[in-house]
Amino acid sequence: MIELLTRLGLTGRVHRVLAAIALAAACLALLWLWARSHDEKQQAAGASAQREGDLRETINRAEQGNAARVEIQDAFNRGDGRSAAVYDQCLRTARTPANCERFLPREQATDR
Repeated sequence: MIELLTRLGLTGRVHRVLAAIALAAACLALLWLWARSHDEKQQAAGASAQREGDLRETINRAEQGNAARVEIQDAFNRGDGRSAAVYDQCLRTARTPANCERFLPREQATDR
């Protein structure tokens, strides 16, 4: 085959075509590797942003829970311990809801 190409004077052209094909393949391989590493970096950045958002949400919920706990504790410590917040907290944890009526504010207790 090479002898035929030599007789026709095409060996230089074949070498150039093969070199061009090899160069194109190398460029495509580099492009594919770059795109793959870029995607992995973007996935890592997205996961980091998601974790940060989740942690912010967790902190916000913890702060809201702490504020509600403080509100209930303040309502319980104030006066005779009767308030809607204390009554609601009692209803969430009591086995017998009737036991929680002692925490109802006086104006609501008379309505029932």
